[in-house]
Amino acid sequence: NLNSIRIIHLKAFFIHFDWIHSSGWLPQIRQWFRIRPSCCTTPPPPPNAIVIHIRNFQEGDNGISNKPYYVSVYEHIINEYYHQNNNNNNNTNNNNNNIPTPNNPVWVVCEPRSVNDTLVQSLVQNLNATVYTGTDAFDAFCILTRARILILSSCSTFSQAAALLNQYQNRHQYQHQHQQANSDNTNTIADIHYPTYTLDAPRVTLNVPWWKVHLVHPDRTSILKFDTPLIKARAD
Repeated sequence: NLNSIRIIHLKAFFIHFDWIHSSGWLPQIRQWFRIRPSCCTTPPPPPNAIVIHIRNFQEGDNGISNKPYYVSVYEHIINEYYHQNNNNNNNTNNNNNNIPTPNNPVWVVCEPRSVNDTLVQSLVQNLNATVYTGTDAFDAFCILTRARILILSSCSTFSQAAALLNQYQNRHQYQHQHQQANSDNTNTIADIHYPTYTLDAPRVTLNVPWWKVHLVHPDRTSILKFDTPLIKARAD
């Protein structure tokens, strides 16, 4: 019944995650955005895969214009958290030491128009990444929601929504359920990374406490600070 449909258009770009989480709306939102399994045609990434979402904004994309990061930003994150020979020396040179081990295959999810972009091809060359566009936007969204290790695209509400609706447990849920069990099965926990060049509104749209937010250096070549807290949105 079209007469029963109501749409509320909110212009506030900065979303207060606390409103969603503390009020108990998240399970309901998950139902609203639930995609039929028949729409998910690409097999899900394995739990150990590092899935990188690339959203290359172009002129006319809702007025958003952001320059892509260099591949060394993603190498820096992978080296810091997943490389078996992590030496914590902030080395961002493009060499063989930065290539992930076979235990962490790298997937790149992007639009078909972005497959041949410089960043995507650099990820293929430097990180042995495999590119997935999905059969359509729904299938691409499925890949992101089913990724346990996910690196978001800055300013992309598409990847942020997928991370919010991720099918794996968030770290808070896991710690609450296993606080008495001393379990270390981290393969059930979503590991969400958000590299961003600003910690203030409005470019950061979600402030989710269990995401790892990394401040990117102004030259877009490395991470300036890992896992840093966000600045809360101002009321104005």
